[in-house]
Amino acid sequence: MQSDQQLFAKGLAAYRKVMDLNYMAHKEVYDLVRRLLVAEATPRFTFLDLGCGTASGSAEALKGTGVGRYVGVDISAPSLKVAKRELEVLNCPVELHCQDFVQAVK
Repeated sequence: MQSDQQLFAKGLAAYRKVMDLNYMAHKEVYDLVRRLLVAEATPRFTFLDLGCGTASGSAEALKGTGVGRYVGVDISAPSLKVAKRELEVLNCPVELHCQDFVQAVK
């Protein structure tokens, strides 16, 4: 039986394709997140991203918003490796946690 990490590593390419081709309207969702943050977030806010995956959408949405801290949680170690690179565009501390987000919230 494969571990969670092995399954996520295999599925990462498919997930990236879904994101790149916008099959689940991620671009529209992250655009709305960005607009909301620009309009209403306080300076140096903390952004908690549960189930962050590769964080590519969040990284793009957060650029230039004044984010003060990013905390990402995902069960996929391979996704978090990608997320670390994606989030380098942010000018703030970044924390990434490899954990089930339900457990992280508890």
